[in-house]
Amino acid sequence: MRNFSLGVDRRNILLFTVAVVVAFVLTVVWSLLLVDPIGSLWVGEEQRINKYVLTAALYGLAVLVAVVSLGVGARGASRRALLPGFLVRFGMALQFIGVVIIPIALWFATDPERSVPLGFAAFSLIMIGLIIAGIGGNMLVPRRA
Repeated sequence: MRNFSLGVDRRNILLFTVAVVVAFVLTVVWSLLLVDPIGSLWVGEEQRINKYVLTAALYGLAVLVAVVSLGVGARGASRRALLPGFLVRFGMALQFIGVVIIPIALWFATDPERSVPLGFAAFSLIMIGLIIAGIGGNMLVPRRA
């Protein structure tokens, strides 16, 4: 196990682990404490406003993680590698966060006021993350001569 390597810097592993825990805690706090106050901002469309607020908060967390990870990991990288590096990190952060919130959505499966926003956020995070990480990964492929 001493020689086990994921090919990623330990700081990035720690950063993404902390981000996943923060996303889980943020989602639990949202589902227990913030659903009703946020829903009261748009009476009659409580589910819709909760869906967008939760999704925007989780996207913001993913952007923060990607920027910090890029800043930590791209010290000697060329300027050409900054955009693909950001896209890959952002896409992976979206996917990790999306996968982590799925069990919370399943816990509240019988409560559509909570499960629908969670399901929307999880689905959009994972699908957009997959696309963005794929685009960034394809940008990293070396040019053929």
